This record gives sequence, structure tokens and C-alpha cells, in this order.
Amino acid sequence: MSETKQALWELEYRLEHHPDIFMKINYAQLIELSKKIKLGASKKEDDSDLTPSDIKTTLDAFKGCLELAVIVKESEIATILLEQSKNITKVLEGYSIPEIDAQILTKDEIKELVEFAESTDLMEMLLDINKDSLNEKKLESYLKISIDEPGTTPDENKLTPDERNRRQTVLTIMNKAISGGLLSCGNIGLGALSGILSTIPTLTNPTFPLIPGLITSTYTGINGILSALKDLNNLP
Repeated sequence: MSETKQALWELEYRLEHHPDIFMKINYAQLIELSKKIKLGASKKEDDSDLTPSDIKTTLDAFKGCLELAVIVKESEIATILLEQSKNITKVLEGYSIPEIDAQILTKDEIKELVEFAESTDLMEMLLDINKDSLNEKKLESYLKISIDEPGTTPDENKLTPDERNRRQTVLTIMNKAISGGLLSCGNIGLGALSGILSTIPTLTNPTFPLIPGLITSTYTGINGILSALKDLNNLP
């Protein structure tokens, strides 16, 4: 048995003890967060017409990603993500990502998140994440945005080159989290079908087991959110 198949077998065996892993999620709350995150994803960080209001929308979407991470932390999903992280990264290797994810993100975006998740496991951060994990004052400084009065923020052409670069850095990091948030929301949402379906097509496997596929993809998305939070908190 290959190392990947062994990891998949161990992951499936562990999941048998959590048959309702996706059933205790508040899906109404998930839908609202998904809408917020999607709105932020529609604002690209390299868009020359990005307004202060758009930047606030991106920030709100990022904060929505952190709310999503807290939901996952407080669910049974976190138990699997933490206990099975080594097996998940072995199973990942591209083929376990549900095919439908390519309707959520581009294949290049998925590939980037998967490659990062394969090499870097940040799940331990999930244990400590809460509403205070984000230093909003630091972000205000980098984004040149007032959380309470975004309309008064100077637009792009009123920033110095250094201020523009600092803003760009933060927007790029937040957009990585937003991609992760979209991936996680999509797969947790698909978990509602876990009592109906047993397999799901993945990018390279037409009959991959449903729950492991959703778990590996959720892991990939949450790992991206945690990476972005770590990068933002490490800004000087």
C-alpha cells in the first residue's frame, strides 16, 4: 500500500467515528459569511479603481474569514484537522480536491493553496484563534483606512509610494485568506450533502470518498486563512 493510500485509509477510519462531522454547523451563519467573503473576493487588490470603500469591503471579508475559522475551531471538524493533519497533507497531493472547487477558485489559486498546505501545517494556530486575533489598529495604519469612517480615507493617488506599497502588501495577504475562506465555505457547505452522497469527483479522481475530499479541501482553505493571519501579525 502506498503512503498516500495508507494515509487515506487512516483518515477514512478516523472519520467513521465522526459520521455527523458537518451536521452540527450553523449553515445560516455560514451562508451569511460566504456572502461577505464573496463580496470581498470581487475586489481585486491590483485594481487601479479600488476605492477606500472597496478596501473596507476587503477587510470585512477578511474578518469574515476569521469568523469562519472560529466556527471551525468550535466544531468537530477541528478535531479531525488537528489530529489528522499529517495524513491530510499526504492525501492532498492535488487529486483529493473536489472538482467543484474549480467553480469557486481558479485552478491556479487552488494549486497555490494546496502546495502551501502540503508543506506548511498551521492547524495549531486554530486552537488560539478568536475575535481578538486580529490587530485592527495595525491594519488601519497599513491600509490608511479608518474602520469607523472608511469614506474619509485617502485614495490611492493621495498616498506616498511607501504607503501604497504597504497597503498593497496587506491587501495581497488578505486576498490569500479570502481565497481560503471561499474554499472552506464551499466545502463545509457541501458537507450538508454528506448524508446523501458517498463519493465526489475530484480534480483527478472521478470517485473520491466524499468526506475525506471535503476535509482535505477545508483543511487547505483554513490553512490559507491562518497563514494570512500569521503574516499580518508578523508585519512590523
